[in-house]
Amino acid sequence: MKIIQSDPPNNDICTERLTLRQPEKSHFVALQNIWADTKLLQFIGPPSTPEEVWARLLKYIGHWSTFGFGYWMVHETKTDHFLGEVGVAWQQRTTLPAHGDLPEAGWIFSPAAQGQGFASEALSAVLEYSGSRINSPGITCLIDPSNKASILLAERKGFKKFGTTLIGTNRINAYLRLI
Repeated sequence: MKIIQSDPPNNDICTERLTLRQPEKSHFVALQNIWADTKLLQFIGPPSTPEEVWARLLKYIGHWSTFGFGYWMVHETKTDHFLGEVGVAWQQRTTLPAHGDLPEAGWIFSPAAQGQGFASEALSAVLEYSGSRINSPGITCLIDPSNKASILLAERKGFKKFGTTLIGTNRINAYLRLI
């Protein structure tokens, strides 16, 4: 994967097919659609209320402001259609075994965007961008053991399972990728 362009003033990333943009207020409706889709969230948790989505968006914006990296909103470059989100953030989870002090990668893509390699392309770009900007020896991610597609994506990007943790009552696999 090759980043075609990285725009330092606003940290947008362009790949062959995607434009990854920093989150902004205009992404609220698109995020509401993603975080309300019960089928899409089957491995993540219950749907989010508009208030919870608003708090998530403000968290994303604040993370960029504080740390200079975070979650991007992923758009198909050709159509400007919103596809999902991908990023790396300091989640400050207290339940992660051994590596809870490391940043955590995450991604979610609309059903229409799945199966086309968009998540792989976006995650590659984010890992390339983040690797040189995050002062950390590695990045973690958490994946439900039933989410085979995300497990395969994480493993293809160099994440290795190092344990499990509980989020609520759900046992989740914890993965680590060294930078």
